Amino acid sequence: MNKENILKVIKAIEFDGKNRFNMSTFVGKIDRYELSEDDYVYDKPTHILHIEDLTTTDLFNCNSVGCIAGFATAVANDWQNPFLNLPEDQKGEHISYYFEELANEFLGLTKAEGRNLYYGDEYSVWKYLLWKKDPRFSNLTLEEDNEFDEYDEYYESTYDLDLRSITPENAITLLKMLIDEEIVLDHGYIEGPIFVKELAKINSEKE
Repeated sequence: MNKENILKVIKAIEFDGKNRFNMSTFVGKIDRYELSEDDYVYDKPTHILHIEDLTTTDLFNCNSVGCIAGFATAVANDWQNPFLNLPEDQKGEHISYYFEELANEFLGLTKAEGRNLYYGDEYSVWKYLLWKKDPRFSNLTLEEDNEFDEYDEYYESTYDLDLRSITPENAITLLKMLIDEEIVLDHGYIEGPIFVKELAKINSEKE
């Protein structure tokens, strides 16, 4: 984990998260004419872009929004588009392939850690925090306002986290928790996230 680079992403989201942060897309477009000056964009519908759609020098432009991986890719490349000179035969790769790879490298995350951070399925850290009822993330919801079954572990739920319930403040809080080593994204036992104190307890019981 690269704490210095995670801090850079935190600062970027703090600076422009209201206008640019939307966890439902790596980089996408929104219809700003429908927004007022006070609106956040995190929960707005996006037009998902493909690599071949990224034709401008700047990775983000006036209507662009992005998730943590999108912000990390932008910061890593000084907000320039790293895909302009990509060979045509490689532009067919799904956009997630490039953003996950570049963001993971910049943030110092493994593939599993990145997946648990960027997505809302199975071992998602966001699902875990909702399931743990952490008050800092009380606004998070499952898709279509579903709820966890009473006796299920979070990763057993068939419902994904609604990524559009994640605010820029949520993203900043979680990234700070990673820097402070309060939580890990993949603790190795079930490939999922866990609070460090709980992991320490598990490890001590195994000794």
